[in-house]
Amino acid sequence: MFGVQLGNFIHYMATFVSGFVVGFTAVWQLALVTLAVVPMIAVIGGIHTTTLAKLSGKSQEALSEAGNIVEQVRLMGITKLRTLCIAFDLN
Repeated sequence: MFGVQLGNFIHYMATFVSGFVVGFTAVWQLALVTLAVVPMIAVIGGIHTTTLAKLSGKSQEALSEAGNIVEQVRLMGITKLRTLCIAFDLN
């Protein structure tokens, strides 16, 4: 898995750098403005990733708690059914 991630990283960095090289040679003013905006986009992306990770953790906790409740209810239902079968001798 690490090899795929490293390959993707190299690919994206090469695309990023070559895009700026082409941009600076073609229209350097627009490339300069883009270069000024990239850090803001990176910060916003980092904030988004952090927020998404927190929400995903909360969602996972809620799902785990719901699973525990379902398991408890299922076990209580089986216990009650067994008690009723024994009480009315339905074996």
